[in-house]
Amino acid sequence: GSLAVLAFPLLAPFQAVRYAGPLLIVAIAACWTSPPTITAKWSKVRSLFIGLLLVVQTIAGISMSWLTAERPFSMARASVQRIVEEGRPDLPVVVDRYDAGAPASAYLGRPVYYPERSALGSFCLWFPQPHDPTEAEVMKALVLHEGTGCYLLAKDTSITEKLGALGLSATILGTFTGGMIQHDDHVVMRIDKVH
Repeated sequence: GSLAVLAFPLLAPFQAVRYAGPLLIVAIAACWTSPPTITAKWSKVRSLFIGLLLVVQTIAGISMSWLTAERPFSMARASVQRIVEEGRPDLPVVVDRYDAGAPASAYLGRPVYYPERSALGSFCLWFPQPHDPTEAEVMKALVLHEGTGCYLLAKDTSITEKLGALGLSATILGTFTGGMIQHDDHVVMRIDKVH
């Protein structure tokens, strides 16, 4: 019966409805701890209630598994794979959104560069309270790495129009969209100095 609590997060991924789970725990507990006289009257209802929740959980689990297969949880894995395929996996990776940095760092197995902090950070570094960098901070980070070149995980390709003035060029390696978390969609670019 307690496993049926999973029905809520499975049916409503990333939605506030999933937090109704504790209410379901209370409902199940009430069924099992009711006085003997009430339990006798409601035993069939109790069994049907918990059985129904388990059926819902099973259907929801199958549905979510199918959905996850079609739409990956994160695009970070695909983007990191593209970086590795480039043959230059040791180049710094600059992220223009805090949310993109955590999963990319996890899949890379090393820290990424956060422009808003002007420092490297990993998926386990959550403080100080993060914020997405400004365009000026991103540009400053790209200039900082112009000696070696770097990869940029960006929201879109708009920044490429301004790189020429800094003597930099961008090679778009791929656009990664369609994940379950829309905010994780991004473009991967390799930034090099124009010679």
